[in-house]
Amino acid sequence: MKYDVFISYSRKDKEVVNEFASKLKSHGYNIWMDVDGIESGDAFKVKIVNAIRNSSLFLFFSSKASNESEWTVKEVNVAVNMHKPIIPIKLDDCIYNDSILFDLSGMDYIDVNIDGDLKLSVERVLRSIKKNISEEPDSYKNNKDENKDAVVAETVKLNSLNHQNDNIQENTTNVFYDAAERYYKMGEDAEDEGSEEEAIKWYLEAAKLGNFDACYRLGECYYCSGDYDEALEWYSKAIEDGTMSAEEFYEKAEEVDEFEWYMRAAEQGHSDAQYKLGECYNLGFGVKADEAEAVKWYRKAAEQGHSDAQNELGNCFYFGSGIEADEAEAVKWYMRAAEQGNSDAQYQLGECYNWGFGIEENKTEATKWYMKAAEQGHSDAIKALELPFMKKLYLKTKNWFK
Repeated sequence: MKYDVFISYSRKDKEVVNEFASKLKSHGYNIWMDVDGIESGDAFKVKIVNAIRNSSLFLFFSSKASNESEWTVKEVNVAVNMHKPIIPIKLDDCIYNDSILFDLSGMDYIDVNIDGDLKLSVERVLRSIKKNISEEPDSYKNNKDENKDAVVAETVKLNSLNHQNDNIQENTTNVFYDAAERYYKMGEDAEDEGSEEEAIKWYLEAAKLGNFDACYRLGECYYCSGDYDEALEWYSKAIEDGTMSAEEFYEKAEEVDEFEWYMRAAEQGHSDAQYKLGECYNLGFGVKADEAEAVKWYRKAAEQGHSDAQNELGNCFYFGSGIEADEAEAVKWYMRAAEQGNSDAQYQLGECYNWGFGIEENKTEATKWYMKAAEQGHSDAIKALELPFMKKLYLKTKNWFK
């Protein structure tokens, strides 16, 4: 029997590997993987070798467990000897077993930890498989022509089920799920064929049935066509389900550079977006200026360690912008930002120590922080160090002005 993909993995990683396997199956790929893991002996060895030989591509799920497994290491060696295309998928930071390191070192791999989102990793695997397998899987070809008839049949079934009693609620849910998956697949087919209008039509049908992958694809379609309002609506739905990460959404927001996009990313806890939102309210960009709202969003980002937000929050407390002035609180936030290397905060902290604002006056500490900012090219800090009384103190530690 022919297979599209052979999956090599450790059963200790079964839960995460099954998610990949399910997605491959839903895309029509015929896979081989040892589900039970209970067979042994020469007969099973022959079965594995034949399965690898009859597979178009080899997926190796690399982990501490799989690299310690005698079986998976041998499977990789067989695949290498048969010159099979191999896609390594790293589930953790474990290095390859010495027996396969030579063959896999330098080979492109997919790192689940770097992606940070399993769905993103699955999509990358699907794209890699398409690149390595030039033709569509046989099972996919057969199913593709049947999709429209199946969707029609399932729609009829849905209408029928909706008129029955609550005892079949579970069956109804399953049918809705199956129909959504088929609608989504038809949307992918249309997109692959370059028919964006047709793709949007089917993605909309899938989205209505709760398919969040379709919501993400709709966002992509509308975004690429320049319809940012529609893109925002569908991306937002995808974010709610976790299909789209806050980081990915923020990258889109930076490209669009509109207030509503920053707001959506900020609401998801993205610190850069929260800082940007603080700037919008502070400067009146895309929204009416509101210093109190600026403080609110600066604080959210600052509490996540965002140095620019910490510095701006310090400024708010220092100058009493949008909040009651509190020099001691300003010093606290300047200090946090300065310790992260923020030159503006380092200069402001130097000022506070120099003049005793919010902290006991200390010229030595003032010089220290002016110096740190000046070494980063901060012009005001450089000027401060050139003042006669500061220069004299500074030259005690470093002949900086020669």
